[in-house]
Amino acid sequence: MARPITKGLAYFPFDTDFFSDRKIKSLRGKYGADGIVVYLYILTEIYKENGYYLKIDGDFYLVASNDLNMSADKIEQIVVFLCERSMLDKQLLVSDDVLTAHSIQRRYQKAVSERGQKRIIEVDRKIWVLKENETEPFIKCTLFLDSSEKNPSYSEKNPSYSEKNPPKENKRKENKSKVSKKESESALSFDSMIDNYTQNEELRFVLKEHLKTRKAKTKAALTNYAIELSFKTLDKLSNSDDGKIRIVKKSIERGWIGFFPEKKDNTPTKAGPLNNFHQDIPDFDAITKNIIERQMSDG
Repeated sequence: MARPITKGLAYFPFDTDFFSDRKIKSLRGKYGADGIVVYLYILTEIYKENGYYLKIDGDFYLVASNDLNMSADKIEQIVVFLCERSMLDKQLLVSDDVLTAHSIQRRYQKAVSERGQKRIIEVDRKIWVLKENETEPFIKCTLFLDSSEKNPSYSEKNPSYSEKNPPKENKRKENKSKVSKKESESALSFDSMIDNYTQNEELRFVLKEHLKTRKAKTKAALTNYAIELSFKTLDKLSNSDDGKIRIVKKSIERGWIGFFPEKKDNTPTKAGPLNNFHQDIPDFDAITKNIIERQMSDG
């Protein structure tokens, strides 16, 4: 009996200069070891399942969270970061819920080269991102019309985990892999949080402008929890709207991600001593009197 043909790989090539890659350094600098773990987890899932891509749904982040003992929100933030750095293909993630990349398919092609010498290997033309001059002759790009049936959702491949999570709980995670849609929904959510935080129109305006600066600076997804922490920090730094507005404006001006206390003005004024500084001047007459009285009593 012939052995069944496997689509995935038992192992995949790993570059020895992995940690020297600038994108990997950027990932590690942003998310530390967690970023590396998530990236390697995605690679192993892709190569193990179909070899060159992975079809996901909203449960992917829940399953990965359980496997890696890491929050689903953080994993999703890292996935967005990988898309921004072209380590994952953003367009295919948004349009087809597919995780893949040029580098991933290049390694896959190299790994199956020996297998390709014996038979033609078919790949989905819609998902294959390598150009024609980059694709080996044994790779045949075919349009898989019913790819959804051939590639069940991630939760179906992990039934034990799905049984532990009722459909109602998983429903709120549906469509979370839609990066562009989530970003737009998050923007609306953040605006609502700011409007609920304060009735001061100027404070609302500068907070929303600071949010734009922060997103442009980090180029990563923000969470509701992160915004709530920012509000708490701002409340600790100032009790007045005017003070908060000055703090937020300074943060925007300096390009800061967070909020920091206002510096006290210690510059000298024409009136005399430094502002906010109290200087105790010793009473030399009283000191002299005490010394004379002590000398007289000793004599």
